[in-house]
Amino acid sequence: MTTFAEQARDVARTETSRIAAIAAAQAADRSGVAIRALISIDDMQRGVELIDQIWRPTDGMSIMNVEVLQALAGTESYVCGVFAGDLILGISVGMWGLPSTLSLHSHIAGVADSARGRNIGFALKLHQRAWAMARGIKTITWTFDPLVSRNAHFNLSKLGGTARVYHVNHYGTLLDDLNGEDETDRLKLEWDLAGSRASSCAALEQRNSAQVHTEPMLSRDPLSRPSLEDTSAAHVSVAVPTDIEALRHSDPGLASEWRLVIREVLGTLLAEGGQVEDFDRRANAYIVSKGTAV
Repeated sequence: MTTFAEQARDVARTETSRIAAIAAAQAADRSGVAIRALISIDDMQRGVELIDQIWRPTDGMSIMNVEVLQALAGTESYVCGVFAGDLILGISVGMWGLPSTLSLHSHIAGVADSARGRNIGFALKLHQRAWAMARGIKTITWTFDPLVSRNAHFNLSKLGGTARVYHVNHYGTLLDDLNGEDETDRLKLEWDLAGSRASSCAALEQRNSAQVHTEPMLSRDPLSRPSLEDTSAAHVSVAVPTDIEALRHSDPGLASEWRLVIREVLGTLLAEGGQVEDFDRRANAYIVSKGTAV
């Protein structure tokens, strides 16, 4: 027999899911798009073509294919696109995590360059959040390059995620224009869907997080090179380049230097129990709370 407490929890989950769906619908309306599942082979083929347009593979091979999308759709995973009429502007693909974790792993998500500046990526992630919450999922994870500051800002500040895991060369060599010849280090983003940070971000509320004393552990010198700082602060900032993708083309050596320094500094902080709490856009730096082992 269902207890009153269990009924109350069910009602709370249903209400939270309803609010998430409303926020997702409002975000799509503000961006002037519709977000829906990719169902037909034509949908999926256009999704693959969009992915190639965004990542620009350099070996002539697609980094996704229709068969994989069809297989994921067959498991009722998240395979959705963003549309303006018949034009596809964005895509996101996620797969189920371990049943015990009640999680979804978002493998790939992107928006066409022509659609930048319309908050379509934000609308797509809110759609994914609402979709997941309606199915009882509590957490969505994904990986992103810690050197790409715009993604760090989006994932941590705009969506309200956190990160506790640093993967070294997670995908090996990727033959596409975005990654170049750089190694594929990744931060694992954790998005607590019903948490206060994610909920405030979805509602476009100003987050009134407690101000903490933060000191730089890694900054940029006047030549935009990494500069290590001595600090014993419990909360530290870890700077990254302002535009690593441009730097990979203009100065590959400096881009590689940043990769190795971020790997050492941020990777060590997280390995010792630290957590990436936020991203300071003005300083172009991660805000990290140190672990107890530090």
